[in-house]
Amino acid sequence: MKLTQAEVDAATSEGRPRRELYDGRGLMLMVLASGKKTWFARYTRDGRPTQRKLGHADETTERRASSRMLLEDARRAAQLVIKPPAPDPMQAELAAIREDNAALHALVESLRGDIRELASKLIGAQATAYLATGHTPEAPKLTHGALSAGDNGERPSRYAVAALVERYKTLQNPTDAWRSVAKCHVVPMFGELEAAAIKPRDLAPKLNAIESDNVLGNARRVLRDALALALADGEIASNPAADPLTPLLRKNSHRTTHHAALPWGEAPSMYATLGSGPAALCIRLQMLTALRPTEARGARWDEIDTDKALWVIPAERMKGKREHVVPLSGEALAVLAQCDKSSEYVFASTRKEGEIARASVIKLLKRVAPGKTLHGLRSTFRDWTLEVDADYRTCELALAHTVGTAVEQAYARNDLLERRRSLLAQWADYLAGGSA
Repeated sequence: MKLTQAEVDAATSEGRPRRELYDGRGLMLMVLASGKKTWFARYTRDGRPTQRKLGHADETTERRASSRMLLEDARRAAQLVIKPPAPDPMQAELAAIREDNAALHALVESLRGDIRELASKLIGAQATAYLATGHTPEAPKLTHGALSAGDNGERPSRYAVAALVERYKTLQNPTDAWRSVAKCHVVPMFGELEAAAIKPRDLAPKLNAIESDNVLGNARRVLRDALALALADGEIASNPAADPLTPLLRKNSHRTTHHAALPWGEAPSMYATLGSGPAALCIRLQMLTALRPTEARGARWDEIDTDKALWVIPAERMKGKREHVVPLSGEALAVLAQCDKSSEYVFASTRKEGEIARASVIKLLKRVAPGKTLHGLRSTFRDWTLEVDADYRTCELALAHTVGTAVEQAYARNDLLERRRSLLAQWADYLAGGSA
């Protein structure tokens, strides 16, 4: 909306260091906290936003009054300064692309006409032969290889790596990541190689030259998948990108990094500073139960039996896909009593249907424990159990870890519920009182 002269005269900074008022068509009035008012022209030059001072608009002194520009004067000055926008170089490029597309379209239409004429002659020849002899001679097969062959009639082998990659894409519809690695790395490096002639030693040097360990592994996976088609067809006796290639590839330089954990000695003070909002209650319950962040954040009221002080998490919500029964301490029940029960979720989102946002919980943790992670709180619990010399199996089951071999698990079916209840109650007392 255009300014009036009265609005210009009455404009203030409204307590801010500066305030900008826009009149339109590039004219802007800047009002400083001191009361000084200045006209500026804003426009784009050579693709960059530009600002130019035009003159004062205040009357704080006689000297400034002598150079004061009224609103209409400022509008005329702004239009003299602002240049018409430079022509967009992209428009010329787009016009050239449109011309190329039109030429390509004309070429395609021309080729279609030639193909129709060839087909007509071929059908006519077949019909003439049938009337003369009573049978139709075998027609030549028009394949992609024949159409793309040179004068010598040779065509690409269907067992070249590039052809196998295309076949795999058609049959399996792989992920975008698979397609990207195939296009950018595998086909340029190995596309012309014939499957039957490939040896592991032919693949290793080029794969090892790939800087990223992840890309190297993905490139090998693409090769293995593509060459598996040649193996299935009996073209090769073994897959050169499978096990025989492993000892020739460089070792993965990736080092395992652990989640940043809060020292167990600082856990009570952090627990005390969390507050009582939804995100705080979520972190409290996760700490008290030693669960993973996603398992705690997705808690539902129908999973919790407060009378029996048990929380039964279904298998589909657990990392190990096994039902997990969590004994709830008195402190955990007190935390649940503070939660809103109007939703099916214990920690419901305030913006949409569903559980509380992960970002909300992480934001709070960053404030009370900078540099630490939600998953690292499980390590905090485990470090404390070592300090109090707790039973190993009880601790691991409290963390919902599998303990022992498959055979040992088959015989040791007791989930040590009461031992875990005692351990988590002791942990809750430590968090709430600070005494190990």
